[in-house]
Amino acid sequence: MTITSRILLIALLPLLAYVLQSYRSYAKSNDDLDMTRNMIERYEALYSVSQLVHELQKERGLSSLYASGGSVAEELSSQAQELQSMVSRFHLSGPGQAHSRNTMTELPYVA
Repeated sequence: MTITSRILLIALLPLLAYVLQSYRSYAKSNDDLDMTRNMIERYEALYSVSQLVHELQKERGLSSLYASGGSVAEELSSQAQELQSMVSRFHLSGPGQAHSRNTMTELPYVA
């Protein structure tokens, strides 16, 4: 083995180790990015469900007032339309919420 090949071998080993470590670092960063995107998608889905539940609770309260003889028919009708609009947006929202299309049904309109 000549001196040139020995020097070349000594120089290539650290370079090979550096390239390998760089690839591992890149792969981990890519995995972290995928996990972060997944968490953002889940947070957006959770936020949409939270808003929908809030609107359902508002309608529930108005329905209770209406059933007990309160004069909230106009507010209840308005809230029912708002809720129906939100359910439609929930159905049409993008990825991460495909499960909602199977579990949500159209809510009846209250006049």
